[in-house]
Amino acid sequence: MHALFSCQRLLQVMEAAFRGDPFIRFFYPNGGDGAQAGMRWFFSCMITYGMQSGRVWGFYNTVPGELRGRLCGVALWQPPFESGVSMWGMMRSGLAAAPLRMGIGPALRLARVVDSTERKHKETIHGAPHWSLYSMAVMPDMQNMGRGTNLLGPVLELADADQSSIYLDMSSERSLSFFTRL
Repeated sequence: MHALFSCQRLLQVMEAAFRGDPFIRFFYPNGGDGAQAGMRWFFSCMITYGMQSGRVWGFYNTVPGELRGRLCGVALWQPPFESGVSMWGMMRSGLAAAPLRMGIGPALRLARVVDSTERKHKETIHGAPHWSLYSMAVMPDMQNMGRGTNLLGPVLELADADQSSIYLDMSSERSLSFFTRL
């Protein structure tokens, strides 16, 4: 695990991992050329937000071979006492331009999702200190090899050490299956 990595590589991991995900289909139900550009821009805002307001963990492939040293996973976390999406932080990360960069329909769906998930987040956690996992992505060719578990390991250990809970939202049955096994 390394602390420094390229924002471009983080973006590539997120794009590859979320290609075809229900999350993407919700924002762009008809797909099209604008879907890829809009989601690339959205993921770059998420990474910026994570770097400004949270913690970004990356996991590099350590198996010998041609892919050794390749960034294969990323997790965007917000630590205890810093939880909750900040509107100011979102604006600073560039999300104010969502209607122009994503399109009006996807931007409105994004606003509804953020409002709904933040409301559910507050109802569920009741102000208790906790880690929030905003996004996790593992390169498709590196999935089902323990990389996601390794990626989450450091924060799971921190949460166990200070007896904090972990909050996350997910968009697919596959994600539910993965997180249920942890």
